[in-house]
Amino acid sequence: MKVVKITWVDAESQNEWSEVKDLEDPSLCTTIGFLIKETEGFYYIAATISLDGEAVHTNNRILIPKVWIKEFTEIKDAKKKAPKRIEPS
Repeated sequence: MKVVKITWVDAESQNEWSEVKDLEDPSLCTTIGFLIKETEGFYYIAATISLDGEAVHTNNRILIPKVWIKEFTEIKDAKKKAPKRIEPS
């Protein structure tokens, strides 16, 4: 499973009246995580994974449209191996 760093432009929503001259550009965001799925239009990233045999459980996921991406870097190709279980003492 690949660990990636993605820099992307975030969508923004505002629900208040403001003058057009006061509008700002959207934020530039950076996400680092496990690339758990890729489709033609999207990257699915998870911050936390748990490997249990063949099952992969994920938490804290984000779906980023590829058209929003400014930079994509593969940090590491992690082996699909469960970490050593530490028993509480």
